[in-house]
Amino acid sequence: MGDKIKMGTNYYMKDNHIGKLSHRWKFTFHATDNIRSYKDWLQFLLKNDNATRIHNENGNKITLEQFKKIVADAQLDDNNCDHSRMFPCQSYLDDEGYNFSDYEFS
Repeated sequence: MGDKIKMGTNYYMKDNHIGKLSHRWKFTFHATDNIRSYKDWLQFLLKNDNATRIHNENGNKITLEQFKKIVADAQLDDNNCDHSRMFPCQSYLDDEGYNFSDYEFS
C-alpha cells in the first residue's frame, strides 16, 4: 500500500489547545476569551515558550519557529481550504487572514 495521509494534527502548549492542521486545510486556531488572533497566540506562545514547548497530540515537541513554519506553509498554500469560508457560522478570519474557531474541536 501507499503512504498513509495524516488527516489532522492538534497542537497544544501545556493544556492550551492552540489549533489544528488538517490535510488540505489552512491551520485553524482555537479562539479563547483572551486569544482572538494569530498575533495574540504568538504573544502567548512567546511568553510561555521557555516554560514548555509546543507539542502535538502525539506528544512530539516542536519549537515556536517550527510551529510558525507549519502555520505559514498551510496558510500560503492556495490549494488549502479556508475553514472560515466553508463554515462561517463556526469560524472567522482575524485581521491578518488566519482562521479561528470559537467552537471546541479536535
